[in-house]
Amino acid sequence: MKNGSYFVEREKLKAFMKGAAMNEEEGLYIYWETDPKVARRVLPPQFELADSEHPLVYSYFVNIREPTFAPWYMEAGIGILGARYKEHSGLYFCNLQLSGPGAQMGLLSGREGSGLPKKMCEKIVVERNDMIAHTVVEAKGRRIFEAEIEIGGYNEPMMEAAFPKLVPGASADGYCFLFKYDIGADSDGHMILPKTTLIGYDSVTDYRSYEAASIKSISMEPSLDDPWSEL
Repeated sequence: MKNGSYFVEREKLKAFMKGAAMNEEEGLYIYWETDPKVARRVLPPQFELADSEHPLVYSYFVNIREPTFAPWYMEAGIGILGARYKEHSGLYFCNLQLSGPGAQMGLLSGREGSGLPKKMCEKIVVERNDMIAHTVVEAKGRRIFEAEIEIGGYNEPMMEAAFPKLVPGASADGYCFLFKYDIGADSDGHMILPKTTLIGYDSVTDYRSYEAASIKSISMEPSLDDPWSEL
């Protein structure tokens, strides 16, 4: 096997992540309404909620089968939809979990490069048997998320209007808010963030297929480090 080197040529460094894409993804998008007080507490004070009475949580669970920058890996994420900062509106990510052979590269490139709040976990499962789908996320011995989904139609009528069916070949734009920050300490040794930058992150998803589905069950085990159940 060829050995690597700690010396990286400038041209190779410039080409890293250029045109990066997460191809051949397959998985689930799951939405639910959360407690307005919780959503307001979790959002940074600079943000407003587009609908403060009915805030929506967005979550996804995918097998990223052909990323251009790493071997395949699994990824799950959770955040609050309808976060608003000045004239911009989008998703505020609370956490992303990764597992699988390419997870370290996915974590470091996303977190260090863009500020995505990514962490490693023990297991992410996304599986489908006929018209039933199932997903599990386990982190630090806790099953922080599990859901069973029935494919074929929505269990919430508003989804038809809010999320029209995406035909094969359709594209959908996404926008999320991320923070990049430096960690330091003041003269008394207290941790501070001497520099914090808010980033607006654009993304495009191209769909080969899209199916409506309904939530049959959701459970989230409490966790000190990965409190998905707070939402």
